[in-house]
Amino acid sequence: MTIKKLVVVGALSVLGLSACQNYEPFGDGRGSFSRAETARSDVDTSQIPPDVLQRFRQLDSRNEGYVDAQQIDEDPELSAILSSSDDSASGRLTLEDLARFYQ
Repeated sequence: MTIKKLVVVGALSVLGLSACQNYEPFGDGRGSFSRAETARSDVDTSQIPPDVLQRFRQLDSRNEGYVDAQQIDEDPELSAILSSSDDSASGRLTLEDLARFYQ
C-alpha cells in the first residue's frame, strides 16, 4: 500500500469515528429499554400527594419510572399502594400506578 492510500484510509477512519462521538444508544445502557419505555412525561401527577411523589422519586434514583417491592419495603404507604395496584404482578410500582391509585 502506498503512503497516499494509507493517508486517505487514516483520514476516513478519523472522520468516521468523529461522527460517532456524541452518539447515545437507545435504552439505559444495561441492555434494558425500561427507562426509555417508562420515563414518559404524559403521566398526570397532579392528583398524587406531593410527599408521596417525592418519596417515589427519591426511591427511583436512576429515573427508571418504577420502584420494585424491595425498594419500598420500609415505606408502608407505598407498599400498600403496590399491593393494591399491581395488576400485572410485576412487583413494580410505576408512576402510572400511583396516578391511577390517586384518581
